[in-house]
Amino acid sequence: MPGGPMDRAFSIRVGCAATILMALAMPSYAQSQGQCPAVTEPVRLDIKPQPGGERIDHSKSKKAIQDLVNRAKTKGQFVAGVQNPDGGQYVWSSIGVTNASFVVSSTAETMVSRTPSGVCGHFTAVTLVIGFQEQVIYIPRDYPEGSCQYQAVLDHERQHVAINRRTVAEYLPGLQGQAQQVLDRAGSSFASSQSGLERKMNDRLGTLIEPLLVPMQQTQRQRNQTLDSAENYRSIQALCSDW
Repeated sequence: MPGGPMDRAFSIRVGCAATILMALAMPSYAQSQGQCPAVTEPVRLDIKPQPGGERIDHSKSKKAIQDLVNRAKTKGQFVAGVQNPDGGQYVWSSIGVTNASFVVSSTAETMVSRTPSGVCGHFTAVTLVIGFQEQVIYIPRDYPEGSCQYQAVLDHERQHVAINRRTVAEYLPGLQGQAQQVLDRAGSSFASSQSGLERKMNDRLGTLIEPLLVPMQQTQRQRNQTLDSAENYRSIQALCSDW
C-alpha cells in the first residue's frame, strides 16, 4: 500500500545447545561393546520456559527495516505476513518487524561405565530451557514516539511477542510427558572414548527432543501468520494517516 503495513521476521533456531556432565561409575564393566548395562531408573527431567525480554529498536529507517526482512527471506527464515494483499495493485512495505529467535538449551547428567573396548553412558538427569531470547521490535524512526503510527506498529508487534510466549507456555506441560517418555526409552550409548561418548550423547539429546518441538513451532507460525492477515493490515492502515 502507499506507506505500507507490516511483515515480521521470525527466525527459528532449533538444536539443543547442550552441556553434558559425565559421572563415571567404577568399576562396573559391560561385557562387550554391544552389551552396555541396562537402564532401569527413569531420567530426572526438568523443563523450564525461557520467555525472553522485549526490546524496542527505534533507530532504523523504513528502508532499513525492509532490508532486514529481505535478508531474512534470503536466508530462508520464516517471515509471517501477506506479501501482496491487494494482488499487486500497490507496493506494500514492511514498517514493523519483530525478530524472535526460538532456542532450546539443555544440561544433561549421565552415568558412564567402562567396557573393555570403550565406554557406555546413559542420561540420568536432563534440564531443558525452551523459549525465546530477547524479542526485538523494530519501529521506523520515521514515526516519532507517541505518534499514531508508532503506537499502531507497537501494539501490533506486541501481539506477536504475546503469541510467542503464550504458545510456549501452552505446549510445555504436554512436552514434559512426551520428553520423559523418549528419554526413558533412550537406553545407553557406546563410544570408544569418553570424549566421543560426550559428543554422541549431545547429538542424541538433540535427536530425541527436536521432533517434539515441531507441533509447537507449527502452531506458533500459524498464529503469527493469522495475525498478519490482509484484513488486519488494512485495519491498521486505517488507524492513521500519512504512512
